[in-house]
Amino acid sequence: MQNLSLDIDFPKTAIVEIDKQYQKIQSTIESLETCIRQSEYGERLTTLFYGLIYIHDHFFMQEQITLSKYRYEKMNDIKQIHRSYIESVVNYQKLIEENQSLSCSEIAHFMHDWTQKYLVVNAHAIDFLKSKGVK
Repeated sequence: MQNLSLDIDFPKTAIVEIDKQYQKIQSTIESLETCIRQSEYGERLTTLFYGLIYIHDHFFMQEQITLSKYRYEKMNDIKQIHRSYIESVVNYQKLIEENQSLSCSEIAHFMHDWTQKYLVVNAHAIDFLKSKGVK
């Protein structure tokens, strides 16, 4: 897992909230890379979890509000990908609370895979928002 390439090409969308969201996801992945390189877990992992939850509670909820406002027809796809994210984060958090071993590499692998899927699902939503003039 140490050799996993975490590089993700985040598109520039010209939609402020989406670009901020992508920056936060990218920053979180970079923090996970640092955690892996430095073999730091404990407190750094706890801090990373707060960041993972913040992505959901702030950015994803804002995205859903905006898409609902414009009556996005594929809202269920967005909600499902967001739900899969938070369910995984909650499951990882439970493992930590149960004192089970969990590494930054495992979370990084999840973030990488999930983000790749998310970018595909979100591409249609971005085109939709652009068609509505959202910036």
